[in-house]
Amino acid sequence: MEEARKAVERVLRRRGLPLSEAQAAQLAACHDLETLERWLDLAITAANADEALR
Repeated sequence: MEEARKAVERVLRRRGLPLSEAQAAQLAACHDLETLERWLDLAITAANADEALR
């Protein structure tokens, strides 16, 4: 699961969409692979980090 969290963070960072402290904590606290995969998919096209982590 750590790899999935890192992938979400990397995509957002590469797209210039930084995570706030609260969003970073939300990502770190997530232990559900299905949710992480959804966030990764959303991170590819999201306009901002809020949109990616819904």
